[in-house]
Amino acid sequence: MSASPSPTLQSIADACGTNRMTVSLALRGRAGVAEETKARVLAEAERQGYRPNPLVSALMARLRGGRTPRYQATLGLIHAAPTADWKKMFPACRQFDAGLRARTAQLGYGVEVVWLRAEKWAGGGVERALKGRGIDGLMVAPLPGGTSELGFDFSGFAVAAIGQSLLTPVLHSAAPNYFRTIELGLERLAAAGRRRVGLALEPTLDERSRHQWLGAYLGCQAAAGGGPMPLLRTADAREFLAWVREERLDALLSADTQHLEWLRAAGVTVPGRVAYACFTRAAEMRGVAGVANNPAAIAAAAVDMVVAQLHRNERGVPAEPRVLQIAPHWEDGETA
Repeated sequence: MSASPSPTLQSIADACGTNRMTVSLALRGRAGVAEETKARVLAEAERQGYRPNPLVSALMARLRGGRTPRYQATLGLIHAAPTADWKKMFPACRQFDAGLRARTAQLGYGVEVVWLRAEKWAGGGVERALKGRGIDGLMVAPLPGGTSELGFDFSGFAVAAIGQSLLTPVLHSAAPNYFRTIELGLERLAAAGRRRVGLALEPTLDERSRHQWLGAYLGCQAAAGGGPMPLLRTADAREFLAWVREERLDALLSADTQHLEWLRAAGVTVPGRVAYACFTRAAEMRGVAGVANNPAAIAAAAVDMVVAQLHRNERGVPAEPRVLQIAPHWEDGETA
């Protein structure tokens, strides 16, 4: 018995009563195709088991490589920040935004930012509105502290999260390499002769990383034969400085340069008495040593994950979520 022929754009077009160009546009998530037609094409492609030929896709990408990319479609960035401007949520968000906009522009996509807490979405309907605008791909911005889930129906969208603060549902995501970030900070401080390196970690930040920052610190300390107890609470200056004294720290890792200011205000010489490194170092932290997590590259990777799903006709919450981690790098500074 002969095998069934492989599905093609033409076989999908014939089954849907349309043409190859319409099928091609629908499968790539391009604008200009009615939502009803797009849904019918995607369903038929799935039924036939259609998958793009990767060699042809690579060839077309090379042919387009020397030209300014044509507009493909608009992707959505959804966020649940306290205010409409998600970039103000925390410093890395500005770099996330820059990275995703640079990457979408490079690939020929537009970006529409959607604030899920806007009054007009209080009664729901945001998913339908996005579909009505021809948006089939979504990036999910990091969630604010104290939030770990979204009441959003992702079933009709290609989607990836920036970071791993979203616990429910679990999506494909691009994130820092949490373990390597802490490990690298400890390695560089140890190379500078520091032997008692403390970790000050806010509870909300620990939760947002799924305890990976803390796990890395404790694992590295255990491998080294022990070390200072981490400070795992929102401390005031007095409590923080008492912890520094009690643990006899000669170096500190933290995500908040407020700790550096408290050390200096108390007359602690930095880096003479205590070296300081920020493990979420941002470009604007001039003079501060630390580990940069490359937020722009993380956001760009999330865009790539969404676009790849669009090309593969994949939608909804994945059965086997993937995490793509971006390697950190050390930035020298006057504090360590």
